[in-house]
Amino acid sequence: MLPTDARVDYVITEGPEWIGDPSARHYSTDFREPLVTLLPRLHAQLMGDLPKLFGLEPGKLERTDTPTIPRSVIREALANALMHRDYRAGQPTLVIRYSNRLEFKNAGYSLKPFEDLGKPGSKQRNLIIAAVFHELKYAESKGTGIGSMKEWMREAGLTTPPIIETDRDSNEFDLVLLPHHLLDKQDLAWLAHFSGVKLSDAERRALVLAREMGAITNQDYRQINGTDTLMASKALVHLRDLGLLSMKGSGNGTYYVLSEEKATPHISAKPEGLTPHISLLCKGVDVLPKGFPKLPEDLKEELQSLGRKVSNFKFKNLIKRLCALGPLQLSQLSMIFDREPRYIRDHFLTEMIRSGDLVYLYPETPAHPKQAYKVPDKGSK
Repeated sequence: MLPTDARVDYVITEGPEWIGDPSARHYSTDFREPLVTLLPRLHAQLMGDLPKLFGLEPGKLERTDTPTIPRSVIREALANALMHRDYRAGQPTLVIRYSNRLEFKNAGYSLKPFEDLGKPGSKQRNLIIAAVFHELKYAESKGTGIGSMKEWMREAGLTTPPIIETDRDSNEFDLVLLPHHLLDKQDLAWLAHFSGVKLSDAERRALVLAREMGAITNQDYRQINGTDTLMASKALVHLRDLGLLSMKGSGNGTYYVLSEEKATPHISAKPEGLTPHISLLCKGVDVLPKGFPKLPEDLKEELQSLGRKVSNFKFKNLIKRLCALGPLQLSQLSMIFDREPRYIRDHFLTEMIRSGDLVYLYPETPAHPKQAYKVPDKGSK
């Protein structure tokens, strides 16, 4: 049966990052209704909000307004998210419109291997939803949706394919749409700063994508350049060795960010209302919010001596001890631990929310711009 009250959170943020300038405005609304009415209504909302390209063909008097991302691509991306979502996870689909991209975040890892995404043939998590969507012509059939999106993007003159990230451990599926080329005039002007380094077009696209999205993974590199895992790994390591990228995480969680010494990535401003009240020797802990309780000496010492290699158990325990003192935002935890926000969210916070070790400060609005994490109140777990 179809979910009778599905939920999608739609967020518009001014900047290119999820946790960006706290003074920037955010617009957030949630859609709660049956899927058959939710999809067309949200699709219309997305198309109405997307920037339009003005055009006037020679010999014609009427202007044309073309959306920066084709209508069919948006419809298929939204249908794909709702059709393949893991509804048992109990978390809404999240659609975020950043200043430079549109992102669909979903519970439910891809049942198809990453290498087979875009090829004909489907593995459907929700058979009834898929059947209804195909009958209503909301989605492509026979597992061709990703491939169709790529083709529609090419036909629209957009050389950057949909960027997909799927992870079985965190049970997540992300789809990112970039409404422009990765090597347009602005990108080439930025890349001119690296004119002293010999780079291939594939490597230059990787640098631009890292700048646009804040990070790049092996999967991302393979998608934008059509290479295999080994070639992507060698290229990313080469960019790291050149000092243009910095490697973060390890194993399947490895990703790369722009090196601050060599490039100027999108960096979040320091969160508003934070004040240093702990020794700067404890890197990052000076960003605790005003009024936050004084850290116990043993906890402070553990944070001060924290190295780059930390067991997952210890990392989670430190997060839990900090959040037991008071709610902390992702940006604050990122600076306390000197790790990328994406790494902390994907490797720890998502799982800790699922297990009940942490809860949202705003549980009814997971996409709240000031969302923070805390330990559950005694007796509520």
